[in-house]
Amino acid sequence: MKVIFFLPESTSALERFHDLVELVDFRAEAVVVRTIGDLTHYLRHPKRDLAFFVLIAGNQEELTSLIKLGGLLEDVSIILILPDRDKETTMAGHKLYPRFLTDIEDKSNALELVINKMLNNLNSNREA
Repeated sequence: MKVIFFLPESTSALERFHDLVELVDFRAEAVVVRTIGDLTHYLRHPKRDLAFFVLIAGNQEELTSLIKLGGLLEDVSIILILPDRDKETTMAGHKLYPRFLTDIEDKSNALELVINKMLNNLNSNREA
């Protein structure tokens, strides 16, 4: 199973997100894409081996581009990391119907806990 990370170069706190990629890669296949074009490529192919997406919008432009892909993201689980905590940004992020939503500046370990939980659910579903 694959976990796709949309991790553009513009994202602040890149090191933290690379640690998440390593966490996932230990238990599933982590694939990092850097551009909307590469992300679109994954979205247009069959999703049967896809576990979930971690979408990191480093700025408003990237968030808008992700929202424009909304129709391609309908059948997949999404963890969305927003560029800020602004009310309008949060409302826009909800258009993607993420399973979990946070922002880049969040220092809690909630994101790691959610990813671990989703990976655990993935592995328990495989065993069943």
